Amino acid sequence: MCKMRYAVCTAFVLMFLICMELSALAQGYILNATDKIACPGVTPLYEEAGLYYTEQITLAEQLLQAGYIKSYCEDILVSIDSAQTKVQQAGGWWYFTEPELQALPLFGLTGKGVTVGIIDSGISDHQDIPMQQIIAYRNIADPENGDITDTFGHGTGVAGLICGQGEIGSGACGVAPDVNLVIAKCIEQEQTKMSDVIAAIAYCVAQGCDVMNLSLGTEAAVDPAHPVLLSMQKAVDAAVDAGCILVAAAGNNGSDLNEEDFISYPAGLKNVIGVGSLQSGMLHASNSQKNNSVFLSAPGINVWIADSFSQNGYMLGSGTSYAAPIVSGLVALIKQIYPDAGVEQVQEILRQICVDRGPAGYDIAYGYGAVSGRNLAICLRQTDFWITQDENNVFAANLSGDRTVQFVQAEYEGARNVNNRLQILNMPDMTTQQFPVYESRTQKQKFFFWDSTNLIPLAAHVDWVSN
Repeated sequence: MCKMRYAVCTAFVLMFLICMELSALAQGYILNATDKIACPGVTPLYEEAGLYYTEQITLAEQLLQAGYIKSYCEDILVSIDSAQTKVQQAGGWWYFTEPELQALPLFGLTGKGVTVGIIDSGISDHQDIPMQQIIAYRNIADPENGDITDTFGHGTGVAGLICGQGEIGSGACGVAPDVNLVIAKCIEQEQTKMSDVIAAIAYCVAQGCDVMNLSLGTEAAVDPAHPVLLSMQKAVDAAVDAGCILVAAAGNNGSDLNEEDFISYPAGLKNVIGVGSLQSGMLHASNSQKNNSVFLSAPGINVWIADSFSQNGYMLGSGTSYAAPIVSGLVALIKQIYPDAGVEQVQEILRQICVDRGPAGYDIAYGYGAVSGRNLAICLRQTDFWITQDENNVFAANLSGDRTVQFVQAEYEGARNVNNRLQILNMPDMTTQQFPVYESRTQKQKFFFWDSTNLIPLAAHVDWVSN
């Protein structure tokens, strides 16, 4: 059946090409196929989802009439819309401290064993980005060119927020420093085609990605019933069925008016986690779009990012483009603990760890609220505990389930130096084990506890109370 279809298809396509003068600037079309297509002039986008591409409308129409495709639609553009500022003086680490993301590695949450796909403008070498953790890459925008260098200046900053291994106060800090990366470069300049985004999703699925970050979207209102969105939804659903979690930027075309903004896609599609932007103080950023595509919010204004054009340079970045990778990193931590978690389970965990902002409950500005690293650590490690002190002034952490652990000396192997991180958190140095005795039983204190049975950190910031 397929061989017969291929022969017939080839015959009329060749006749068509003879009669038709091809234009290099022709608008492309996404094809929704009934079966696999192997024809000149047709390129697979996501075969498992039945999605293909052609630049010739006459060819698309002939394929439709012959029954090879169920429908076709005109491709549309998606874009990157973010602001970046070169800086001379260090700053912008509030994105890591205010949501308490800096404590996550102390809980053993680093994203180890998880693969994140970055669908963006590529990536450039940078001192804080672990290039050795890139396990696969492809230039989707220019398939004949294997170069994935970030010549536009966007994907590198995104990557640093996911897995940057710099230190607070000097470098680009990522939420999940130990993840593997798959780079799908689908943007050469500010815009790309939705068809290239679909092809990038298919590539990331084929490379075994657990999470995908899409810091891009449509920049104008699109009818939700537009056929291209139906095709994109097919691609998303196929990726979700393969076990992937997709995170996307909600867009930066918001206004100060108390009205609902248009929805940007793919953030507005079902099974995609849309991310809004926060400014310092964990407040809604005025340009972050407000609509029901916003599932939750993360820091996205004046955040410290790796510079695509300097191996040791940095910039301040703003936009939901930089809020999305923070959430992608958090999702990678969820997948580290629950590798088989589907989109519904991941969404439920994210709902649980968000700090409600704005009107009570869900709202179109914050979604379910602002991300919290501390809440995620407690949720994933289930370390809801309290501190006690015996007559010998020995402190211990009492965990749920009546399990007790005490201070022990241990070393942490990971992307960052744990003692440096403890000093940043104003906590004692683990190696000295000099833990002061506090006189006040109501004073808030910061401790570090180590589970000597499972050899994992348990907590980085807790309140000391009496037994």
